[in-house]
Amino acid sequence: MIKKTLPQERWKDCKMSIPSISWQHMYLANGTAFSPGVYTSDKDYFIDLAAAFRSEIQALYDAGLRSIQVDDPNLTFFVTKDFREGLRGDGVDPEALLDLYIWAHNQVLRDLPADLHMGIHLCRGNMPGQPSFAKGSYEKIAAKVFPKLNYQTFYLEFDDPRVSGHFEPLRFVPQGKNVVLGLVSTKVADLDNKDALVRVYEAAEVMAKGQRRNVSDVLADSLAVSPQCGRASFIINHDVATEDRMWEKLVLVRDVARSIWEDAV
Repeated sequence: MIKKTLPQERWKDCKMSIPSISWQHMYLANGTAFSPGVYTSDKDYFIDLAAAFRSEIQALYDAGLRSIQVDDPNLTFFVTKDFREGLRGDGVDPEALLDLYIWAHNQVLRDLPADLHMGIHLCRGNMPGQPSFAKGSYEKIAAKVFPKLNYQTFYLEFDDPRVSGHFEPLRFVPQGKNVVLGLVSTKVADLDNKDALVRVYEAAEVMAKGQRRNVSDVLADSLAVSPQCGRASFIINHDVATEDRMWEKLVLVRDVARSIWEDAV
C-alpha cells in the first residue's frame, strides 16, 4: 500500500512499527512463553526469536524501508512499584528480567544494515480517559535502558508530568542517541498549548548536562518532538481522534518544531 501511495524516492522516508521481542514472554505466566523441552533457557528462546525478527526486518529493508519503530509497552512497566513487587512475588528478580529484555532487544539489532534506522517507543498506554498502566518517572530504568539498549532513537511520552515525571532521566542518554519527546497528548481531546516549546528546551538542558555538551548542540542533533502516542491504538479513541482534532494536534507539533529548528518541515 505504501509503495502504491508514494513515489519510490519517498519510500525511505516512511516508518513502520513492529512489536517488541519481549511481548509474549512478559504477558504469559512465568515459565510458559515456550513449551517445556523446546528450549533450555529463556536466552535460548530469545536467540531463536531474535533471528526471526532479524529476518523480518531484513525483508522490510529489502522492500525499501529504512526506518522501523519497535513499540514496547513492556519496559515501562519496570518503572512501577506494583509490577516489581508482583515479579518478586512470582520469584522473579525485576532487575535480572530487565537485563534479559535489554539483552534480547540487542540480539534483534545485531548485524542490521548500516543505513537502517531503528527506534523504540517506550509506551505507557493510550486509553482515553483511563490512567496510564505505567505511571512514574523513567528514572527507575533510565540508567540501564538509555545507555545499554542499542536503538538509535527513543520515542518517549512526556505529555503529562503527573504520569511520566520530568526530564531528569534524560541525563542518562549518551551522545549519539536521539530522543523524540512525545509532548502532545493523544489521550485527551483538548488541544495542548504551546508550553511544549519551553519543555523542549528543558529536556535539552538535562541532556546537555549529562553529555557535557552545549544545549544548542543537543537541540541540533539529538532532540525532536511528536505526539505522545498513536492515533488509532484503540477503537474507543474515536472521541479523541476525530480527524479535525488530529490535524490540529499535528499542526501544533509542526509549529513547535518550526519554532525551534530552521530545517523543520
